[in-house]
Amino acid sequence: MPNEVAAVQVEDLRLKSMRNQMKTRHDSEVREIQERNQTEVQRLVENHAETVAKLQQAYDVQISQEAAQMDERLAEVRDHNEQRIEAEKKVGDQEVTKIKTMNQERVEQYRKQGEAKLENVRKDLNAQTQALHEFEKQEARKTRLAQRMKGAQG
Repeated sequence: MPNEVAAVQVEDLRLKSMRNQMKTRHDSEVREIQERNQTEVQRLVENHAETVAKLQQAYDVQISQEAAQMDERLAEVRDHNEQRIEAEKKVGDQEVTKIKTMNQERVEQYRKQGEAKLENVRKDLNAQTQALHEFEKQEARKTRLAQRMKGAQG
């Protein structure tokens, strides 16, 4: 039995040694896996940060392109509106000129009509004055004639 105890002890030592070897190998494999995982995680974090930076840059570029397009569109709209304003102003100025011309023509027509009426009134007044003057002359003749006759009779 001592041989069996020695065999068991040897087997026990061999198993302990194997267990220690397996534990050491296992620990070594775990460390390698952890290191690989850490390296992979670091690489993924860097890759993610790079991707985020690229996306941010692309976003900024897209935003600035859209802003430039909006600025161009705004400039076009302003130009178009200024052209419309100028056209409407020109039409308004033409309309004002047309109305002024029409009013000047009306004033000129009224002036001519007024002058014509005034001339007619002057002619009528002169004719009436002439007629009255003639009437007064005739009346004065009649009165002188009547006085002569009265003086010759009396």
